[in-house]
Amino acid sequence: MVTLIGRILLTDADVNVEHAMNFYGTYDRGGGANLPINYQLTKINDTCNSRCIGQLVHQWLVGMSPESTADWLVSLSVCLPNCCYV
Repeated sequence: MVTLIGRILLTDADVNVEHAMNFYGTYDRGGGANLPINYQLTKINDTCNSRCIGQLVHQWLVGMSPESTADWLVSLSVCLPNCCYV
C-alpha cells in the first residue's frame, strides 16, 4: 500500500549511521524525518572497491526500520579511475 503525503521532512546532520537512524520517524514512535540525509556514499575514496561500497550501503539499510525510505547523497569530490567526468 502506498500512502501519499503532502509534505516531506529532510534532516541534514553529518553523523554516524547509528545516530542518523534516530532521525527517522516510526509508526510506533510517531514523527521524525522522512529522509535523513545519508552521507555513507561520500566516504568512497580511491581505495574503496565494490566490497567497500557494499558495506557502506549495508550499514545504512540494516539500521533502517522496514517502513523507512533510503536516500543516498553522492559526491564527486574523489575522482576514481575511469569514472570522473570534468
